[in-house]
Amino acid sequence: MLHALPAPLAPGPSPRDAPRDAPRDAGSDAVTLGMPQLSRNGLSENWLLKEAGHRHWLMLADALGLPVPAFRDRDGATLYATFTGLRLSGGALNRVAEHDRLRFAGRIARVSRTQYQSVQTVTVEGRPVATLTLLSIFLRRAVAGDNRSVLRALPHPCPPMLADAGSDSSLAPLCQRFRRQDWREHRGFHRADRQELASVTIDPCPHGDFNGAGFLYFASFQSILDRAEWALFRDVSANAVTTDRDLFYHGNINPGDRLTVRLCGERRDGAASLSHWFEIRRDSDGARIADGFTTKRVVPS
Repeated sequence: MLHALPAPLAPGPSPRDAPRDAPRDAGSDAVTLGMPQLSRNGLSENWLLKEAGHRHWLMLADALGLPVPAFRDRDGATLYATFTGLRLSGGALNRVAEHDRLRFAGRIARVSRTQYQSVQTVTVEGRPVATLTLLSIFLRRAVAGDNRSVLRALPHPCPPMLADAGSDSSLAPLCQRFRRQDWREHRGFHRADRQELASVTIDPCPHGDFNGAGFLYFASFQSILDRAEWALFRDVSANAVTTDRDLFYHGNINPGDRLTVRLCGERRDGAASLSHWFEIRRDSDGARIADGFTTKRVVPS
């Protein structure tokens, strides 16, 4: 669940004097696509999530009056910027190619006293590639070095400079329902129909799956789902491109803890598309640390 940029030792400067009365408009930034940004079937979803996550924290730091995303609480303790929910919608990741100019345009707003949400649109030559919605909070470690021991916290100073997200904040209550397991239906899957159709064991690697703050990186959850999909749906997975994905984060792991990815439901539209619901559990105590719902379109090889 936790995604954080390494924070410097010194606290950030005081916030800007003038509060904002509207969500921030991030400048439309262009990235020329090359091998780091591309995958077998077009734009790399994993790179896209990392880039959008980084931009989310830059927008939030700017809104809080900080030159970099170095967040601390009132006592000076380091806060870890943490994603609790992620939505990718309208994905057309296969419709990009090397040397294309990818553009981001984003806005960030407050969902509640402790939650912040960004919505980022991604285009190439004016053509939509994806819309990303990211929901975040701040946490601090309750026990040093233990990624399973975290507490919700507030950055300081934290002036009320962001407008409410309003009707665009539907991801926040949905995340809460999944944490409490009181949801009924999502993307055509019903909680009452949950099955354990199959499972895959994943052993996250500290050199690639964990971030600079020592947590299992939020984008690694997407990669973990794709590894499970590849193991269970090899007949279509190689040519499947994400059109929609929801990830709900509930916890994290320490290096060395293995994960069990359970297939709870799956649906196919012939050979044209694949939808699935996975839950991710850590093996050390069986705790559910994420739910993921994905729809992919199968494209010609």
